[in-house]
Amino acid sequence: MDSRRALANLQFEYRRKGLALCLGSGVSRGSGLPDWAGLLRRLAKRAYPRRKPEFYDKLCQSGLSLPALAALLEARINEQKPAGRFFEVLKDELYRGSPLHKAADVSIAQRKVMARQKREPNTTLAAVGALCAVRAEDGFVANPRIHAIVNLNFDVLLTTYLSSRYGRGIAAAVDTALRGRADEAIPCYHAHGRISHIAHANALPERAEYSSDFVFTEQQYFDFFSRPFSVFSYTMMFLLRENKFLFVGTALKDDNLRRLLHYSRSERRASLERFQRGRSRDLPAWLARHFLIECRGGNVELEGEMERSLERLGVRTIWIDHWGELPELIGRLYRAGGDDWDAVYGDAGRFFSSASS
Repeated sequence: MDSRRALANLQFEYRRKGLALCLGSGVSRGSGLPDWAGLLRRLAKRAYPRRKPEFYDKLCQSGLSLPALAALLEARINEQKPAGRFFEVLKDELYRGSPLHKAADVSIAQRKVMARQKREPNTTLAAVGALCAVRAEDGFVANPRIHAIVNLNFDVLLTTYLSSRYGRGIAAAVDTALRGRADEAIPCYHAHGRISHIAHANALPERAEYSSDFVFTEQQYFDFFSRPFSVFSYTMMFLLRENKFLFVGTALKDDNLRRLLHYSRSERRASLERFQRGRSRDLPAWLARHFLIECRGGNVELEGEMERSLERLGVRTIWIDHWGELPELIGRLYRAGGDDWDAVYGDAGRFFSSASS
């Protein structure tokens, strides 16, 4: 299916019933936060302080998966003095170089995020954030067409940006089974756990590396697979059944997420086949009911194979040439619901233009 048709279907679904969002590291990267591979590279410098940077490249070339590398680095850092400090090192390296690094409290963090946005704009963050808000008489409220956010990142950049840009009540983090959703805010589910930049506000226990709600190392991934009734598994299965998803900032390579997409599509396929009772072997296109926005890399053949792989998981791909196109694409989606995009993104667009000119 071509991108134009997929985009038209996305706009139709947004206007008709709304969407859920699933966000990856691409949303945070423009604000100085690393992706998973970048975070592991930072941790490797702490785990092997006397080794040359090329040593990490050799580890990657050994064939170990990213979760296996994470487990190796965790063990190495915990062997250092003081022992058992992996989580603190992880938090420090996650936020180093970002506006949230060493922020003393929430208000300071919010001001630093907005100052960074004006100085070095992250238009992906701004576009996703604007999609979550609607202009009201006395400010902004949560967009009722965005039913949920699944955040694959550990960081709290998105919720911090939303509260600083639009005020409180747009999105509320849900990272453990103890946290319920707020009545009016969009629930933001942190699939792999959440690391707050503020120590006293941290939602994870002191020994977070052993928390059942935190998934980073190989062992934690194994434990996650063995718990089909963990909060993320059953929540994500419910959200996939009830909503059409828009994936932004993720290449959908996470095994946990691909597994749940497969389960959800297989469940729908089996239901449809029982309903048809063998009358037709052709399954309707709506089995591919979710959408991914992805940037082209220049290899058309490879992109075609990636697209076919995702269609088998029920995901259609909308291609863009560069991430600078995202605000306009999201704006077209937002306007399809009849709301004023300039009212939520306009100020951001103006200071982004002035900052980059």
